[in-house]
Amino acid sequence: MVDDSGQFEVVFLPGEGAILSPRSVMVTVRCSHNRVEEPSVDRDAIDNTWEFLVRGSCGGQEMRKGEMYNGLKFRLYDVEQEGDKCHIKLGITDYKTNIGTTRNIGVYTELANLRNTTVENYLANALGVECFTITSDGKGVLFRRSEVVGEYPNYFCFPGGHPEPGELLNVQQLQSACNNSLNEGSLVENVTKWFECVNPHVLTRLLFEAAVSEVSDELGVDPAVCVNQGLIGFMKNTHSRKADACFWIELKQSASEIKACFDLRRGSDAFESVPGSMLFVDLDRIRDREAALRFVSEELEGKLAPPSLACLLWAVDRLRNRSSFGVEK
Repeated sequence: MVDDSGQFEVVFLPGEGAILSPRSVMVTVRCSHNRVEEPSVDRDAIDNTWEFLVRGSCGGQEMRKGEMYNGLKFRLYDVEQEGDKCHIKLGITDYKTNIGTTRNIGVYTELANLRNTTVENYLANALGVECFTITSDGKGVLFRRSEVVGEYPNYFCFPGGHPEPGELLNVQQLQSACNNSLNEGSLVENVTKWFECVNPHVLTRLLFEAAVSEVSDELGVDPAVCVNQGLIGFMKNTHSRKADACFWIELKQSASEIKACFDLRRGSDAFESVPGSMLFVDLDRIRDREAALRFVSEELEGKLAPPSLACLLWAVDRLRNRSSFGVEK
């Protein structure tokens, strides 16, 4: 279902405005959740697009050598409510494939129509995390994205990024093992087989910890001051089809303390933001969807990245229906 803003598609929202704790979430990885490959199309759409970007030219903007690198990512296949659990079904993909498929959606749409199937089968759908982040004195935390980011440069956003399969798996060791014990196949296929054996509780913890890590790395704060209150929903960008899990993160420090940390530029992901660009949202003034959209239009000139817009709208809805912050069971 596409949100009325037209900026994102609602993939999953917990019932009654709930915020889901880890015990209400189950994460699994399966080979059947990977994208459908089409070598004749992928060669042009993925390989050639990647080579073009790595060579250093994209839309007239020069890239310094080394700024583009590939890496494994989780792929969002589906999210379903199964009894009292939100079941997040994942596959494995990589950044190169995600770039190639999102930049060539038209090609894959034509392929899907030809095969009488959905385009989602062919897209990488790399899963990101976006974090509605609120200070101890009740201010929402936004900053402006720098020119070096791949999507929405100079737009405002909440902290976010990607959960990394490499947090659990040493890819180099697996590559070595592939030559000896695993069946022949691509790295993505063999990594997926490895993750099929990982306990769902471990995968759930990885997803929740990734959200905290992104807030810490982008704001330059100690992870200990970040409290992950839970999952508030899943969305997809209507244009790029990029998927994000949206979390609610509360900080144990005030807005002034968070700004001081941000301005020191010590976070490992500080390069992704514009120095001095932190902006605080007075949530006491934004009590409903209309006020939130007006804030984005007037104060941000419409420049709020779609995953952050979803976070803001969903968080405002929850704030309106709750007298205090915290996890709903």
